Amino acid sequence: MSGGERNPRDHRGAAPERGVDGQCTTHRPVPSARASRVCSRASFRRLRNHLRALTLIYRRDGMPLYFRYYDPRVLRIFLPTCSTEQLKQMFGPVDAFLAESEAGDALGIYRLSGDELSSVQRKLGGG
Repeated sequence: MSGGERNPRDHRGAAPERGVDGQCTTHRPVPSARASRVCSRASFRRLRNHLRALTLIYRRDGMPLYFRYYDPRVLRIFLPTCSTEQLKQMFGPVDAFLAESEAGDALGIYRLSGDELSSVQRKLGGG
């Protein structure tokens, strides 16, 4: 790293990795954990900044907590419980969140359609 550039693997969470098409980002917080993906038409820098802002949340009493949005186990449970305002904050420039199913045989695709969360499950594997 040079100058004032911050290490993307600092205390604020998993590091984003640029996808092949430049639009999807994978987070791998733990080598053995399954990863979630995000798809966005936003610039990599804008997407990275948005996702980094999601990693630190605060309880009502002001205590800071790390929010593991990049963990598919968390994402699958959290998104369906969000209010409209929370969904807008969570998605920001993200077009879709993708999370593997618990069994790892399907991919959940979560999108914000207007003010509503839409989700579709797609089977993984060939045949």
